[in-house]
Amino acid sequence: MKLTLVFLLILASGVWVTGLSAAESRELENWLPGISERLDKAYALGATEDIAAIRLELLAAAQNDNAGASDADLVDYYVAMTHYREGLVLGPQGADDLQACIDRMSQSTSRTPDFAEGHILLATCAGALIPMRPEQVSALSEISSGSLAKSAELAPDNPRLSLTNAINLLFTPPQFGGGREPALEMLNASVSLFQASRQDSDSLPRWGLDEAYTWRGIVYALEGRHDASMAELRLALSVNPDSVWVKDVLMPRVANGESLAPMLGM
Repeated sequence: MKLTLVFLLILASGVWVTGLSAAESRELENWLPGISERLDKAYALGATEDIAAIRLELLAAAQNDNAGASDADLVDYYVAMTHYREGLVLGPQGADDLQACIDRMSQSTSRTPDFAEGHILLATCAGALIPMRPEQVSALSEISSGSLAKSAELAPDNPRLSLTNAINLLFTPPQFGGGREPALEMLNASVSLFQASRQDSDSLPRWGLDEAYTWRGIVYALEGRHDASMAELRLALSVNPDSVWVKDVLMPRVANGESLAPMLGM
């Protein structure tokens, strides 16, 4: 999981901004979509205090049953998402958050075995924790691979599943079926699935389209296709204009014709 470690270091080196409203989602008619949007922005800015505040709102809603029984799994999911996002922002200091994500999603998927999104998030958090706790690589790898396999059974056309698999392929040696070409094919599929799913504006979770564009831009940059890469990164910013990683890390390097390979450990 070299990718995850590099990504964590990139995020940890950014300049983070805070200042989101802690109460604004309560005023929204659709509470969870509002939470989702706020979390995406807080993560893009690296605003750990705001991520933590969102988690407190979610936990309070779960305790008071404010979200409604039909949204219980999604509330649990977004609590875990706050741990995942905060863990990435904190970098090497985020191991406890990633473990909290794993613990919560393990309970959630045990309670609701057909919750495909829960399995995907569980796999993602387990993979992200591997570089921080290499002594647990066997157990964490088993959790990640098992959860991805389960989610593939439940929702083979899930765009976040395709995104996760695409990133894994990029960092898998060609002799084992990985590399840039298969990763790009999977990213193309992921983008198409994301675009189709966005036709339903009320569907949750929503995150990932900007990341699919970002990683497609990374693959193009690795291939020396800098104009195509910049076009993809601009698409990523059209979805998430606040992304520090895209604006302040990737775009300047691609614009200058710098190789992204050393930064990604490739």
